[in-house]
Amino acid sequence: MRLSADHPQKLAIRTTSLTLLIEFSVENFRSFRDRSTLSLEAAAIRSPGRVDDDTVTTTPSGLRLLRSAAIYGPNAGGKSNLVKAIQFMREKVLHSTRLEWAEAGSSQPFLLDTTTRSQPSGFEVVFLL
Repeated sequence: MRLSADHPQKLAIRTTSLTLLIEFSVENFRSFRDRSTLSLEAAAIRSPGRVDDDTVTTTPSGLRLLRSAAIYGPNAGGKSNLVKAIQFMREKVLHSTRLEWAEAGSSQPFLLDTTTRSQPSGFEVVFLL
């Protein structure tokens, strides 16, 4: 525990537990027609020396997760739309209790396929608390 600088009379309790992102999946959103997944699970290969210590964290259950990830690819490859999908899903979750937000503009579907135009976008987040 430590004292809050803004309100020294109040205690600010901070937890040391982490929330770790394991996977984020999106489908039928902007340029993503089919399901695409960003996974932060580390590959089974191991780097020599201490490289893994700096780049991989291991959960108590033995799951190895990357501490960071890079998204790269050609122009118009979907990099920005992946970030927009994460932002869109985040906003929907944060404002889901506001009825007007939940009902308005609830999807930005893949428009180049006539079957997906009228279907909802899909998002899935797998994380560890």
